[in-house]
Amino acid sequence: MIIKGNKVDLAPITYRDVKNKKYISWLNNKKLLKYSNQRFEKQTFSKLNKFFLLSRQQENLFCKILTKEKDFIGTIICRIDKNHNTGNLGILIGDTKFESKGHGLDAWLTAMKYLQKKMKIKKIFAGTLSCNKPMLKIFKKSKMKYEATFKKHEIVNKKYYNLIFYSVFTN
Repeated sequence: MIIKGNKVDLAPITYRDVKNKKYISWLNNKKLLKYSNQRFEKQTFSKLNKFFLLSRQQENLFCKILTKEKDFIGTIICRIDKNHNTGNLGILIGDTKFESKGHGLDAWLTAMKYLQKKMKIKKIFAGTLSCNKPMLKIFKKSKMKYEATFKKHEIVNKKYYNLIFYSVFTN
């Protein structure tokens, strides 16, 4: 299954992708993950494989982001709660050559549309730190609405930042 976007396509993560050294290097890049809680732990193939298998069991949306030329540039995941019909969406553009060029927004919008129309998810939500301006821009451009702030919730470079949540109801 390929989910078609305008600038990118989303394709399910495979075991081969999990073994991709480039992917693991993204997950261990402190600068790239400066706003993610993944910055606190070293990723290994074993950990990533366990996450991959668990994600498949739970029927989450876990896709690689591909350019139209088939370059693997990042991942997008939606942790789906079937009990409440909600999804927590997250994204990583690992290939920095594609930052701020619209690929992340297109992946985000493509995933949101798929979650709404094909998976019938009632509410999509996401959170980020107040200092993560690119992610906040994606929330706003995708018409997500501000929902909540957890004040001084996380530390980046010895400074506390708010954790801000946005959401959209799909039906």
